[in-house]
Amino acid sequence: MSGKLGLLPEHAECAALFYANQRRITLVTEFTRRMAVAGPLAMLVAAPARANPDWPDRPITMMHGFPPGGPTDLVARIVADGLTRRLGQRIVIESKPGASGTTAAALVARAAPDGYTLFAIPSGHAFAAATYKTLPYRTIDDFSMISMFTEYPYLLATYADHSMRTVADLIALARMRSTPLLYGTPGNGSGPHLAVELLAKEAQVHLQHVPYRGSAPAGSISSASASTS
Repeated sequence: MSGKLGLLPEHAECAALFYANQRRITLVTEFTRRMAVAGPLAMLVAAPARANPDWPDRPITMMHGFPPGGPTDLVARIVADGLTRRLGQRIVIESKPGASGTTAAALVARAAPDGYTLFAIPSGHAFAAATYKTLPYRTIDDFSMISMFTEYPYLLATYADHSMRTVADLIALARMRSTPLLYGTPGNGSGPHLAVELLAKEAQVHLQHVPYRGSAPAGSISSASASTS
């Protein structure tokens, strides 16, 4: 994992390219390409002028790569509701979990460039090129970035009765144990996964990653495990 963390400057490069690309885009004509809502999550803030004056004349699909009930799904549904009212066409949410969102990204990259496929992208999209040896799409060039629609922090949490109360407590406990502490995240290569691995590297402790297929199952199973421990 430490080798992959060494590639994280590519994340910054991806972010810089993203914002440079966003400044270049005029949404008058960019609906002729594949459209994506991007960032840690993102949204379309307005219905822009379009090359096709009849757009949209049918429902639009907004895809994401995580199970229903997680933060990506919930925020995508809130945005879809607002877009439905503004555009006068229904926005249909499609959940395509798998490979930390890259399965859905590949589907969107192959979609017809007609303006009827949107993509709610998590933060992991920006550094997928650094954490996956190969991808069936180009993380920047195969998508037209539109706008960020939310930012949120990563939180470390455990059950209420645990003795840990601070990050210092966590590091001290990890150093005392003969076996690694377990931590769950939305999946391999996700933002929380890399963040905790960076913490472990900087603190020089061994933590064992437990990947789930999204935030909703990670939270549900972790809560169930705490209640039975």
